[in-house]
Amino acid sequence: NGAKPFKDGSGSSVADAFDPGIEIIEKEGAICLKLSIDERLKEVDTVLITSKTLGVFLMVRDRFENPDGTSVELNADYFGNKRNPDNPAVGPFESVEVGQKLIKIWPKE
Repeated sequence: NGAKPFKDGSGSSVADAFDPGIEIIEKEGAICLKLSIDERLKEVDTVLITSKTLGVFLMVRDRFENPDGTSVELNADYFGNKRNPDNPAVGPFESVEVGQKLIKIWPKE
């Protein structure tokens, strides 16, 4: 809906006319994310985010790593669901269907 990709973002996907209608709402004491998922989102080629794909953090000129020095691998989504290592879903949720959704984001259960 008018968002532009990062200027050096290779492989970016833009859906100019799609409005995801993002809202944060409270329902029954929980915080929920209300949004629409475009079918083209499923067609985006992705890779698992790791220390290697993140590269070097410019401010400290060092790589991203876990506190114990091991490599970062974002192999789980917001809810702890395992990511598809070959083509993980776009965004923080591994399993989201196309259409309008209401996702309880807090408290997580």
